[in-house]
Amino acid sequence: MTEQAIPVLRLNKPDLNGKKTFILDKEITIGRDKKNTIVILSPNVSRHHAKIYKTDKGYYMEDLQSHNGTLLNGRLARKELLQEGDLINIADVEMNFLLSSDTVPDESKVQMTDSQVGPIVSGKTEFVDLSELNKEQMEELRKQKPVRTNPWKES
Repeated sequence: MTEQAIPVLRLNKPDLNGKKTFILDKEITIGRDKKNTIVILSPNVSRHHAKIYKTDKGYYMEDLQSHNGTLLNGRLARKELLQEGDLINIADVEMNFLLSSDTVPDESKVQMTDSQVGPIVSGKTEFVDLSELNKEQMEELRKQKPVRTNPWKES
């Protein structure tokens, strides 16, 4: 009996919890809410932005009616069957869908410790450990309004 490799999702920068590589052995949810598998703090990311899940046909990426949309290989996507090497963009975070964890460099499999994770600012997305913020900083973060666009509106 042949054992199938489990695909992975590889981020170009760590998420809120310091992880860059996610094994797709279950449904993966992506968004601003802390209950998501991948948490991205950005006003351009919806609380429940997208998900990746397995069906009999393969792995699908589905946008959860987010305000700013999800790009798959540079195109706006609602629900698409994923292929090896596909590039998913949510705000300024890039994610590669890889069919085998063998294609992921060894150093990316190491999860960062809490002491290694700090605020990471890139473009408009900021990853912050919310437990380290004081009351004033939390209030300021709550006041930030997401940029709302309609990616589905025809130009």
